[in-house]
Amino acid sequence: DHFRREAHNCSAPEAARPQAAVCPPVELPRCAARGCKEQLFAHNRFHCERCGQHVCIRHRFEDDHPCVSVEAAVDAALRHAQSEMAPADFRNAHSTLLKVFNNILSEPGNEKYRTLKKGNAVVQEKLRHPACIQALCLCGFSDMGEAYVCRSAADLSVMRR
Repeated sequence: DHFRREAHNCSAPEAARPQAAVCPPVELPRCAARGCKEQLFAHNRFHCERCGQHVCIRHRFEDDHPCVSVEAAVDAALRHAQSEMAPADFRNAHSTLLKVFNNILSEPGNEKYRTLKKGNAVVQEKLRHPACIQALCLCGFSDMGEAYVCRSAADLSVMRR
């Protein structure tokens, strides 16, 4: 039968009132597209493989956000590999990439040229730098677990350059 403290001359100490925890506001990332204010959550976030930016679903295509061209991304990946690899190793990696691309361009329908097994000694030795694999993927290859596969619908124009 204890009501409000002010209603009578109560000598009981004032009980501590439970307080809700006040958390600082969380700053959610926003879409990288110019003028877009979309907050990015797991359900609406897209990671652009080419430029590495996170954008909303509406701006997922390269033309819809400030993305770099494929050529510029490949050049950047190769420059990165060159800066971290010994000159002879980079020359071997670069010539291996060129050989892979030339094989595909000479016989686009040949599945043998469109698949690079990760267990292959040449792939492990010459294309071991992550930037070399990034350049490979930018040119149309996909990591399929045990192999890198160039899809038959891949745009081969990047390989020609």
